[in-house]
Amino acid sequence: DRTGLVHVRAPLIPVAVLLDESRRHGLRDIELGRVRLVGRGRRKENLAGLGILPARLLNAGRRVPLKAILSVRDSTGQLLKNLESRTQNPEPVLDPAIAFLISDILSDNFARTPTFGHRSLLFIPESPVAVKTGTTNNLRDNWTIGYTPDVLTVVWVGNNDNTPMSYVASGVTGASPIWRRIMDSLLKSYPSPGFSPPIGINRLTTCFGRAEYFLPGTSPPPCPSPTLLPMTPDILTGATAPPV
Repeated sequence: DRTGLVHVRAPLIPVAVLLDESRRHGLRDIELGRVRLVGRGRRKENLAGLGILPARLLNAGRRVPLKAILSVRDSTGQLLKNLESRTQNPEPVLDPAIAFLISDILSDNFARTPTFGHRSLLFIPESPVAVKTGTTNNLRDNWTIGYTPDVLTVVWVGNNDNTPMSYVASGVTGASPIWRRIMDSLLKSYPSPGFSPPIGINRLTTCFGRAEYFLPGTSPPPCPSPTLLPMTPDILTGATAPPV
């Protein structure tokens, strides 16, 4: 359940599978001795490392190497070196349907409302944006990561000496205000077109009246028809009345 109200215990993942999948997505610094620290809120990562997986999602599951420098110009603006065109062929590393579902869930303001509220900084009206917050258990690091099909913004908040923060307890009070200002600025130049479902994704109206997307073979059964209970006679009068 994307609202987080129902929790499902996931099966244990073998260490070898975890390492192989992580490295396939570009997380090269995961070592065998540190696997136990990969749990949410425990493993530390730099900005570039945290941007790797969201970049896969906004690129429909394709691995596109991150570039820190696109071009070099002198003080007059003359182009000295152009690195933007030297892009490797994207490598498929994730099913596009799964990448879309994750982005759709992360951009669902209804799903995050019970935790963050309906009008939080994570909600940008008229702009579908997928976003995730995170805080390490010792309050030393606070993150907000959000993206559209065109732009990705990763924000970190913390102390330079790596001491725990005193008042920043979540992504909403720490990194999110900074992330929101950056995204508001970027969206003026790069409006979000929203996330387009790939071929094969099913869109159905659930029993709650909301349209949701499902992978082939995972669609829920039809909603049950309302059941009319029999009229029950009143104990004192014997008259029949609907059950309370």
